[in-house]
Amino acid sequence: MKVSIRNKKTFYIMLLLFCVSVLYFYKNNPEVTLYPTCPFLYITGYYCPGCGSSRAYYHLLHGRIKQAFSYNPAMVLSIPIVFYFCISEIGIYINDKPIFKKIILTKKLI
Repeated sequence: MKVSIRNKKTFYIMLLLFCVSVLYFYKNNPEVTLYPTCPFLYITGYYCPGCGSSRAYYHLLHGRIKQAFSYNPAMVLSIPIVFYFCISEIGIYINDKPIFKKIILTKKLI
């Protein structure tokens, strides 16, 4: 299976966006800089599942896991799953076969 040029471009664009986001959140503290308010929080007064993600991401990049968990536990707990899927996709991209078995969404589990 050959990787198309379109897939390579998409891969490199996603890698570049990831690196830029890591640098941006590493340098800019969301508690100090002006980030837009969550529209759901603004309208209803309740926190949405994504509220606190940028602050949690910032604290994770600085190694403060407990504080990140206090801002958004769902985002912190989902990181191992996201890494699993990213490594699997990179393995398919490089080796044309998965590095890990796809165990999360198999027919046996559904």
